[in-house]
Amino acid sequence: MDRVYVKRISVADIASLAPLVVKAAKEGDKIALNILNSAAKELALAATAVIRKLRMEKDDFDVGTIGGVFKAGNLILEPLKNEILKVAPKAKITTPKFEPVIGAVILALERLGVKIDEKMLKEK
Repeated sequence: MDRVYVKRISVADIASLAPLVVKAAKEGDKIALNILNSAAKELALAATAVIRKLRMEKDDFDVGTIGGVFKAGNLILEPLKNEILKVAPKAKITTPKFEPVIGAVILALERLGVKIDEKMLKEK
């Protein structure tokens, strides 16, 4: 705790502890489970703020899960989903088919006039 609160370790250093928290949570550690549950609720709070701002509470839409925190699987996805569905019952929590960088490449190609079709996007 001294390293985190007094010496102010970096965000990257704190993030590097995530796999240890996930491992402990999978082994049933209540504090680790609480950390992941709190993280899920914070992510859901951000998502639901956007949903409300855009007035999408009654809409059918996907919420994509991007980032290393989702490697925790259902330990993070279930509480996230439960919180979002309280605000937007038709929302679907999805895992993107591709990494974000692929989306950037697709957008760049489209700007260059390249037509992107389903065949090109098919996973191999």
